[in-house]
Amino acid sequence: MSEAERAEQLVTTGWALYQAGNRRGALRDFHAALAIDPDCADALVGLSQAQIALNMLHEAGETANRLLELSPNLAQAHRIRGEVLRRQRKLAPARKYFEESIRLNPDEALGYHYLAVVEFEQKQYARALKTVEAGRRIAPWYGVLAAQKALILLHFKGPAAAEPFADEALRLSPDESYVMTEAARVALMRGKLQKSHDLLEVVLRRDANDQDAISLFLLTEPNRYRLLRANAQFQFWRKGYGVAGWLAWLLVWAVLFAALIIVALAGRVPAIVVAVAYQLFWRAQYAGHRKRVRAHFAQTQLKPGF
Repeated sequence: MSEAERAEQLVTTGWALYQAGNRRGALRDFHAALAIDPDCADALVGLSQAQIALNMLHEAGETANRLLELSPNLAQAHRIRGEVLRRQRKLAPARKYFEESIRLNPDEALGYHYLAVVEFEQKQYARALKTVEAGRRIAPWYGVLAAQKALILLHFKGPAAAEPFADEALRLSPDESYVMTEAARVALMRGKLQKSHDLLEVVLRRDANDQDAISLFLLTEPNRYRLLRANAQFQFWRKGYGVAGWLAWLLVWAVLFAALIIVALAGRVPAIVVAVAYQLFWRAQYAGHRKRVRAHFAQTQLKPGF
């Protein structure tokens, strides 16, 4: 086997490991490929993606810069650099890289996805929705964009508006972790706990450290975290009912505030102490169970009980 063939094989195994959730194994193989061919663009793409997945953002930024030096007109290089910046919360420069990736390759669906992610994080929901729709015209088969539309509509118009697109995303890309997570989020906010639980279980079997999936999975337990679940569901419920939803939200918070004052006065305890104690109690409960969920899904043989 020639050196070029060996490097190509390492890139192939690196991507296989990455897709299987073994990011560190992928990192090793991409590094090995680059040791043979330092200018291998495919290996640099894979290495940067593995570094991003492992939250090695400084290293990923250096890899992305190297890729941009080698291939300044490669849309994927700009998209990766943008993703590093987004993870570093540098949204304005990240947006420029994503826009450039679309300019270089307007037929790549991922460019629209990542640009919409930035717009969504800037709370520009209407703009993010337009970007997703532009991507869907290019790639109507891409379930990730349908799931992203569901997520945006969830925040923009509520769970009822989001659900049809979450279901469409599952039909288009039933094995995509992002799709399953967002579909589970919508199902949870619609009160469909079992559906959400089943989807998140698949995601966490693949990657026990998926923080987003863990957070959602906790809320699918019907007999635990009722207040946290009700709070999360209520925030999205009110968006589906316009002014009436906002009035209901204000009324609930007024009642809770009044109850807090009553408890504080009756117990002769400062209201701030009562509020902080309440928050700390739930955070401790939540953090402890997060650890249990992560440990549970990290096991080779899953145990019953979740």
